[in-house]
Amino acid sequence: MASTRPPSLIAPYIKALQELERGIRVPQTALQVHFVEVCRGGAQPTTAYERAYLAWRAREQRRLKLEAEEQARRRGVTTNRGDETAVVSSKPVSRRWSDPKPYARFVAEPLGTREDFKRDSGANFATSRRNKL
Repeated sequence: MASTRPPSLIAPYIKALQELERGIRVPQTALQVHFVEVCRGGAQPTTAYERAYLAWRAREQRRLKLEAEEQARRRGVTTNRGDETAVVSSKPVSRRWSDPKPYARFVAEPLGTREDFKRDSGANFATSRRNKL
């Protein structure tokens, strides 16, 4: 399924608005602070931008939910010899590189410098060589 297109009013700003909502971008003006409050449900939308974004977000969430249900339905039921159906386990095969890991989440923080990497790898090496007893 294709992504729902944002209204032309907010289309040029959709990435910035999503970053504001998710907390990746820090609000710098009073309007941006109010926009974040509206997204969290703490205030009523007052501008056309806020109303358009909330409407687009609701449509997008609905689309994603329907897409996830469709994928689950496709994984759950497969045809086997014509009209018979067999229910297949939805648990993916482990140890495949394409499977998402539960601990692999996006962390919005800078990676650091080369010196940070050297310091961390040196500390990890030192702790690994230390006597454990």
